[in-house]
Amino acid sequence: MSVCRIATSLLAILFIASCSSSKPTEAPDQNEPESEVTETSQAERRPDPGPRFPHESGQRKAELREPYVLEATEVFAAGEHVYLSAVLPEAFGAPDPVLSAQLKRFGHEATPRCEVDALQVVGARHGRAVIACDPARVVVRMVGEELPEKVQVDLFFWAYGESVSELVDVQQPVIIAIPEAPTDAPELAQTFNESLSAYFRKLSFGLTGEPNFFTFARHRLDALEQQNAAENGPMAIPQRTTRQHILHETMATYSGLRSVEETLQIDRAFFSRAAPASEQTIDLETIEGVGLAEHPWQEMIAELGQQPTIEPLASSVPDDMAYVHVHDLRAFVRLAGEVETWIAPIIQALENKAGSRHLMQRYETMLGIERSGLSEHLGHLAAHGVAVATTDPFLREGGDLSLLFHVRDRDLLNQALTRYEAALRKTHPTLSERVVEAGEHSVRVLSTPDGAVRQHRLELGDVLILSTSMDALQRFIDVAEGQRAPLSESGDFRYMRALYPFDKAAEDAFVFIGDRFVEHTVSPRVRILLGRRMQARADLAAVNNAALLFGWLEGRSPADGAELVASGLLRETELAHADGQPISYTPAVGASSAWGNLASMTPILELSIDRVTPDEQEVYEAFRQGYLSNWQTLIDPIAARLTFDQAQGHIGVDARMLPLVNNSEYERLAELVGQRAVSAPGLDGALQWTLAVGDDASLRRDLNRAALQMTGNSDLGLDWLGDWVMLGAYDRSGIWDLATLQRLIQSADNRHFGSTRSPNEELLEILPTLPLYLGAHVANPAVLAATLSALRAFVESTAPGLLRWEQAEPYRETPITTIRTAEAAGPVGLNDLKLHYTVAGGVFLMSFNMPTLEALIDAGLDGNFSQASPENADELLMQTMFTYDPAPGTSWLERTLLGLLETRAMESDRMASRSWYLLGQGLGELPEADPARRDIALRYLGYEPQDLHDGDYALDDAGRVTHTLYGPGHAYAIPPLPVQPSSLTRAVQALHSLKLHLGFEGEGDHHGLHSVVSWERGE
Repeated sequence: MSVCRIATSLLAILFIASCSSSKPTEAPDQNEPESEVTETSQAERRPDPGPRFPHESGQRKAELREPYVLEATEVFAAGEHVYLSAVLPEAFGAPDPVLSAQLKRFGHEATPRCEVDALQVVGARHGRAVIACDPARVVVRMVGEELPEKVQVDLFFWAYGESVSELVDVQQPVIIAIPEAPTDAPELAQTFNESLSAYFRKLSFGLTGEPNFFTFARHRLDALEQQNAAENGPMAIPQRTTRQHILHETMATYSGLRSVEETLQIDRAFFSRAAPASEQTIDLETIEGVGLAEHPWQEMIAELGQQPTIEPLASSVPDDMAYVHVHDLRAFVRLAGEVETWIAPIIQALENKAGSRHLMQRYETMLGIERSGLSEHLGHLAAHGVAVATTDPFLREGGDLSLLFHVRDRDLLNQALTRYEAALRKTHPTLSERVVEAGEHSVRVLSTPDGAVRQHRLELGDVLILSTSMDALQRFIDVAEGQRAPLSESGDFRYMRALYPFDKAAEDAFVFIGDRFVEHTVSPRVRILLGRRMQARADLAAVNNAALLFGWLEGRSPADGAELVASGLLRETELAHADGQPISYTPAVGASSAWGNLASMTPILELSIDRVTPDEQEVYEAFRQGYLSNWQTLIDPIAARLTFDQAQGHIGVDARMLPLVNNSEYERLAELVGQRAVSAPGLDGALQWTLAVGDDASLRRDLNRAALQMTGNSDLGLDWLGDWVMLGAYDRSGIWDLATLQRLIQSADNRHFGSTRSPNEELLEILPTLPLYLGAHVANPAVLAATLSALRAFVESTAPGLLRWEQAEPYRETPITTIRTAEAAGPVGLNDLKLHYTVAGGVFLMSFNMPTLEALIDAGLDGNFSQASPENADELLMQTMFTYDPAPGTSWLERTLLGLLETRAMESDRMASRSWYLLGQGLGELPEADPARRDIALRYLGYEPQDLHDGDYALDDAGRVTHTLYGPGHAYAIPPLPVQPSSLTRAVQALHSLKLHLGFEGEGDHHGLHSVVSWERGE
């Protein structure tokens, strides 16, 4: 849901709920002294009752059943393979009696079983088994010409135990006796392929983006069957999307790369190709770029009233590169470690990926450095400062990255780099060294044939540069020779360095993304090459996936591309890209070409392009027009200052972006809230979103107009509303129950499936315990009183006798009103529902949960809510903010967050397990050593499959995936919370406070977005 819809809903709920009142609760006299706070308030004395839905952990029961002993009814020999089929007993396909009884209660019938989770052919001889339907039978494909005497296939699936809340993992052996002579059943090959395709569809169900193999494999099998049916004639190729749509996606400012990759790989599965080089008929130079105008930077700097203070390294960096600067290598390494240890696990959980691309490690290896070594051996002694620069925003896929040192002690720096190089040679025996001349400069290059190491080393005066790209290094040379403008002379950089002057005491790092970098990123060259690189990546993935499919069928990898083509799973034309560049394949390396490999693609900066296709020209023009309509005449520089206090565990980010995107969420939010800005609340043990509401806010006008249209009463509206509104949840167990009831948290007892009560009935039951609340600052208590009186009259006239209102016991001398439905006026459960509200400290407060309301009264009377005019003049004022402050000790907010992330962790494990399963089956075997396994996964998949808890994956003797935490794939375990040991658990438990502030400042050319993030953690 967008921020604007959330804001509108928040105030609409506040407005409508207040109409249930009989009379307003008057605010305390602001001139009277506040009542004294006792050492233990009533809210603190109210114990948390604990959750109604406790978390149940444990592993499913496992059951090894007696074997089915069958005889093959069909046997077919085809070249070097044998196919056989055996009909399964009726008991296998019969509907589960426990499930049937449960579904019958709701008027439904259970369907017969005709699928399993996994099948494994037992024995040294490789075979692949599938389930076919009508009737349910096992179909097996064996490698080799000889007929075996018997075949054993183990089926793995889950069934219900004594009730639908109990699941059991079943291993069902099937022993099939083989007749001495084969039968004439050539259709078995087709049945096997169709059933294997259906099995791949099952394995791909619910997986988003990764792994793509199962989707590719089933479509390729389908395409081959269509081809065989057409006797190699013309074949209708179903297209999920048009090529122009794919080009639109790849050229988007922020591409949905995962969905684009999946679409491209599906197209490759049906033998679709990218546009060939022969269609490139348009000169790239004739395509008009974005060409946006710049801000009047010099005038804007003058209006700020302060000149920029710039660090020396900025004069060595080209103005079209993204740039990060740190003045102390120790702080840089510690900050990187802090992010990796405490922040990255939570981000990875939220991204819901199947693994890691090992981005930092990849670029460290390419550059031939070690972060820990930089800190231990160099620190502040060898370099005054360090900078990281790149021309490529798509570093995950593969980009250029350069590291610049402002040299303090050249000998010390060189000694450290020599040590790193010696260590690199031990792990990369193919490392070679050469010298490349670049004009008057000599560049020392360390590289490996596979591209894992690409260090280009150059000294320019007192700056030493390490880069992964010779083309990037040439840009630094151009700056030194005056052929290219440096960042230090760029107007937008100077403006940001006037807002954030270089100051070692005020910042640990500075990040800058400027006009020229954005202009480069949205240029025709970069956007079109980005599309082509993704097409090339899909080509490489198609070869790898075809090789893995070969392994699934044959039990080993193909020896080379020629054998893969001979198998019929790959066409010879697929061993080349659309531009004619050949694709090589070996089992150890996977698919690779001049475009790179799935572990790391060639940087866009190093790719060449002269001519484009008409489709590419048309789609880029559409992209250009869309960009211009959003940004009009100005491009957006972004700058951020980072601070880090390791002792306090605090990371701060202060960022600005100019200008706001037209028609963006930010611009609409700015119009929604108006010009008002408020401070962050000082609430402990709460999760809250606060939204300022200015006098000129469009939200205020829209809701006033809606109230008038709904009631016809001009007295109704939000004229009483003050500076802000809030929506939040206090740290009580009801928040856990809500997440559990919404099935956002997994539990081993499967309680919801067996429940006879509807979700709405259960929700009504727990509503009184939910610590959710709404609140709004009151500017005019008298107007609020008049509004509530008018609303009461409106409700009584439209729904007489529906509601009752009562005066609850006051809390800290603050009266509380409780609203409830009249007896028998609503559905069962609604009669017990109570809505409590009051005004405390000039704030209108409302909650279903009385302890929560009392805690809010404490906060209001103690002055802990947001303020538009705080006493502290240095207080940060913003238009909207998100604050997370879990209670110390037992925190239900923290526990709920861990439960929500555990659901993500289980999904991540599911995807990672599928990835290791496909690799183990597709390669025949996996390397035992972790580095070798990681390398083969990166080359075949582009990522290493991982879970979120640092667990280890292994393959058992039957080829099934096992995990140190979740167990074997067919016997899934629900671990107890919090999961231990786990980097994700440690990161969440260490998070003491998170504050996200968002504000809009300035006018005209200065109008932009100001964002401040504060992250505090403990050990």
